[in-house]
Amino acid sequence: HAQGYGYESLHAVCKFAFEKCAIRKLTATVTVGNIGSKKVLEKAGFQSEGVLRENYFLSGTWQDDWIFGLLRSEFR
Repeated sequence: HAQGYGYESLHAVCKFAFEKCAIRKLTATVTVGNIGSKKVLEKAGFQSEGVLRENYFLSGTWQDDWIFGLLRSEFR
């Protein structure tokens, strides 16, 4: 937690996807309220694209998901 491993791993996956696999866009979903994951995505350049309402059933209730996207042209 808070060691930077999540960001390093995500950055490596993005780099591989964009540079080696010619992927045009990556998307990610995060359960609303998962601030740590949201911050890692934003640090990697992902942009918020909206909310998927009641998208995930967790602990007996439906949860909303944040959706994020990153285009190859935005990757740094």
